[in-house]
Amino acid sequence: MKKFLKSFLSFAIVSSFAMAAGAAPSDAKTVLDAAVCKPPYSLDSSLKFYESAERMAKRELVDFIAVYKLKNPITSKDGLKTQALVVANNSYGILLDGSQAEALAARFQLKPERRSVLRAAIIKGYSRALADAEQPSPETGVVSLAVREIHSFPGKTMLICEMLTHSEIKALQSY
Repeated sequence: MKKFLKSFLSFAIVSSFAMAAGAAPSDAKTVLDAAVCKPPYSLDSSLKFYESAERMAKRELVDFIAVYKLKNPITSKDGLKTQALVVANNSYGILLDGSQAEALAARFQLKPERRSVLRAAIIKGYSRALADAEQPSPETGVVSLAVREIHSFPGKTMLICEMLTHSEIKALQSY
């Protein structure tokens, strides 16, 4: 009986902390890993991110981006801290406080993005395609890790994993 009570109390304490944080630990790990393309973008990883985000917070739309504002911040083991998740088209990630694009670009070895049709929305943008071995479906498109500061979120930086089809890439490069 003592063993049962000890196990029950341990579970209750852990569950209480998870609820207080506004998310199950597995949901927090899912979204923080996904933001840095671990695993690389796929329909499955996208669905897991979306389902975790839906469990963690209510969705708000800001321009073309779904934003999930968390009750309390979550922090990755390597120090990324967020209180908002973002989903847009074929991308998902986290919204970080402050202008961190350059620092994150250096940290994740990202290159400045070229001018594109999105340039009007982007203040600063950096990205890097994942290695060929990490591309889930190279025949369809390219998965990249990106950081962007955009006009819709002044004073914030998005860290996202995104998948662009070859036709989207071609269209963006033509501008």
